[in-house]
Amino acid sequence: MFKQLVFFAIIGASLAHLIPIDYNFKVYHPIEYKKYDEPKSESWAPKESTGWEYKEAPANYDFKYEVHDEKTGDLKRQSETAKNGAVKGQYSLIDSDGFKRIVDYTADDIHGFQATVKREPTHYKIPIPAPKPEWSKPEAEKWW
Repeated sequence: MFKQLVFFAIIGASLAHLIPIDYNFKVYHPIEYKKYDEPKSESWAPKESTGWEYKEAPANYDFKYEVHDEKTGDLKRQSETAKNGAVKGQYSLIDSDGFKRIVDYTADDIHGFQATVKREPTHYKIPIPAPKPEWSKPEAEKWW
């Protein structure tokens, strides 16, 4: 055991010159994370265009879904279309008070997100769960 301790002490002393003396230990709070030694200039970035840049075109798509479950009151639908970076869509759902909320929206780079909300009465009644009966004091004391 003593021989192993002496061996590792010799190895450690011989490798001590590899530890830099001016090494600064910096402790940062995880929320205030900062990068070490960020470059002051953009010298690493290419100065002129190489001609190999690839600019991705905006996605064009059509998207639709619908849920219709009268037993639980889950009635909703959405449709959305995107063309050349401009998005247009509509969604509707039944609010907890039984009204149907209809939202028409658009979004683009110039005007941002804009929405119009309408509410219409419906014949749907949202089921309300029955309240749980409260325990009487003698019955509650049995459990404690």
